[in-house]
Amino acid sequence: MLAAFASCGFDVEQIVEPDPLPSMAEIDPQSYTQLTRCPAFILFSLKKRQGA
Repeated sequence: MLAAFASCGFDVEQIVEPDPLPSMAEIDPQSYTQLTRCPAFILFSLKKRQGA
């Protein structure tokens, strides 16, 4: 995925794998535990390279 961003002229500024909110532990403890160990989302902050 990072190579695809680079080939399209983007630099990756930041990669974030957010943790579930603590309140989720009360609502759905099993999912909270699973998402704490293996995040379901990954966010990329990209910046278009000048001249790309």
